[in-house]
Amino acid sequence: MNIKAGAQILQNFYLKSAKDIGQGQHALRRAISAYNTGNFINGFTNGYVAKVTKERPVHAQSDELVSAMLAKTVVVWSALNGNEY
Repeated sequence: MNIKAGAQILQNFYLKSAKDIGQGQHALRRAISAYNTGNFINGFTNGYVAKVTKERPVHAQSDELVSAMLAKTVVVWSALNGNEY
C-alpha cells in the first residue's frame, strides 16, 4: 500500500470516528485502531495504538503482537482542508 492510500484510509476512519464521538485525539486513536484492525477497539487491545502513539496499552500480551506492529511507524495527521482536528 502506498502512503497516499494509507493516509486516505486513516482519514476515512478518522472522519467516521469523529462523526460518532466528536473530533479530537480520542477519535484519532480510534482511527489508528481501525487502520490496524478494521475496528475501533482491537488496535487498543493488541497494543498497536499504544505503540504508534507511545501510550501504555489498554491490554496487550507479547504473543498478540504481529510483525507489522514491530516495524517502526510514525503517524503524522494533517487535515486536507487546513483545519486542525
